[in-house]
Amino acid sequence: MGHGALRKLDEESRALLGSWDDIARITVHVALLAAFVWSICALLRWAVHETQHALFHQVHAEGALWGPLVLLGVLLAG
Repeated sequence: MGHGALRKLDEESRALLGSWDDIARITVHVALLAAFVWSICALLRWAVHETQHALFHQVHAEGALWGPLVLLGVLLAG
């Protein structure tokens, strides 16, 4: 009787260890996916900021009439 209970405990501990391995693997995958999504969002934010800066610099340098036309074109294109 004692031997059977010990073997059952070993099977349960193996199943528990396997579930912890799954939890650790899923946690690592979620962390990597979160880092990837964060980096894509940060890159997109940087690109929008740089494009906006270049556009406003061009509008300011072009003059009074050309600036609003460029901004209107961007508004219509977007």
